[in-house]
Amino acid sequence: MRKIIISFIVVVIFVVLLFVLGSQTGKAPTNSPAISPSPTPNAQKAPNTFLVQITSQGLSVSELNIKVGDMVTFKNVDSARHWPAAGPHPTHQICSGFDALKGLSQNESYSYKFTEAKTCPFHDHLNITDRYFGKITVSE
Repeated sequence: MRKIIISFIVVVIFVVLLFVLGSQTGKAPTNSPAISPSPTPNAQKAPNTFLVQITSQGLSVSELNIKVGDMVTFKNVDSARHWPAAGPHPTHQICSGFDALKGLSQNESYSYKFTEAKTCPFHDHLNITDRYFGKITVSE
């Protein structure tokens, strides 16, 4: 009888040790369903930044299709000054706020974050030629 009790105690200790060691590995027991993280309900894509270089030959990109919240950076890589602004020339009223408000020197840049879905024509306020006109289409 004593051997049975000792054997029972050894088995109980062994089972308890297995349970304790198994729970320390971080694994879920085999009879428990795996839990996976659920997506955030209103997760939004991070905004993008687009680059438009202004050169002596014109704009590196004259038409862009972007999303609300995206940013466009205009960088002057020309030795002449350039002033990116919304249309129409000279009032810049179509996309209010999209206006560098000054000519950019060489290697200077201007960035604007688009917060409304619409089409924004733009131009170089200092150089009114076809090669310095473009369009940004902003969608939801």
